[in-house]
Amino acid sequence: MTADIETIGIADLFGPPSPARDRTDARIMAAASGIGFMAVRDFPGDDWLTPDKRAQLL
Repeated sequence: MTADIETIGIADLFGPPSPARDRTDARIMAAASGIGFMAVRDFPGDDWLTPDKRAQLL
């Protein structure tokens, strides 16, 4: 059996706490604990690629 690598839209992670953000987080956790890989889409842009923003996501 082969598993497909899931593509996950992550835009909700960059907004305030919400049910959509919780669902996105759960999909990431499922991908990480399953196949161990994912592809992401809907990244909000380069201005989010800072050490501080990365720390907020972790």
